[in-house]
Amino acid sequence: MFNKYTTNQTVLIFNLLIFFAVQFALVFQINLFGWFTLPAFIVISINLHYFLNALHLATHYQISSNKTWNNFLGRISAILGGLTFAEFSKTHIQHHHYPGDKAKDPDFILTKSGNLLALPFKVWMKDQYFWQSDLSKQKSFRRMYIQDRIIQALILLSFIFSGKFNVFLVYWSVPALIVGLSYGFYLFYFPHYISKWEDSARLKISSNSKNYFNQAILWTIDLARFYHTQHHFKIQENINYYPVAAYFKDFFSRSLSPKFSTERTFTKKAIPGVNV
Repeated sequence: MFNKYTTNQTVLIFNLLIFFAVQFALVFQINLFGWFTLPAFIVISINLHYFLNALHLATHYQISSNKTWNNFLGRISAILGGLTFAEFSKTHIQHHHYPGDKAKDPDFILTKSGNLLALPFKVWMKDQYFWQSDLSKQKSFRRMYIQDRIIQALILLSFIFSGKFNVFLVYWSVPALIVGLSYGFYLFYFPHYISKWEDSARLKISSNSKNYFNQAILWTIDLARFYHTQHHFKIQENINYYPVAAYFKDFFSRSLSPKFSTERTFTKKAIPGVNV
């Protein structure tokens, strides 16, 4: 019988099988820039997106009620997505405790320092935060981090020495950067911060309801903000890890959170009673 754990495990395993099948085809069977280029790129991008989602699931122990199995699947997802379960799980839980706190929220450095377009490369800044803070005190997590980075280095070396570095670059690194940039905006910046452009765009729409381009962008921002707000308040609800499904479920049931459109103080103080 399916429950939230078996559902998440099934989706993750399906994505893993597809990912490795496509990588095998690219490395051993198909010309790099043949007809397969665009479909493979899209499929791998979707895979990498889901690996990051699965990492998030594992961080909140939503993949399995068995901690060892949950962490193992989380580690696999993180390794393939270019992150580490040790760093992400520790920094993300701290983010839940101190959202938007400049001194205590590890995600703050991703969105409020430097150029936003550099978001995918700021993963190293979070790694630095992990090692310099108390988050790395637990020996098992330090060991886990080192092991996972070694595995990632070995994967890269295997592509280099097999003469397939171009496959790694085009079909792993580039999709990962695109997905990382999308996640950076969608899950870090938009849900937590109100830009001057957004304030200006909402004013323009209020005076010109036919500005469909701005309306479309703002709907995307609202979706991101809704998903993330709901996630902070309803961590144990599996549907909130699938944002579009969560949005429409609450929209059609008329149960959108009243905080959804007014959550502008969301990052200015810790949320009381948040269940992590």
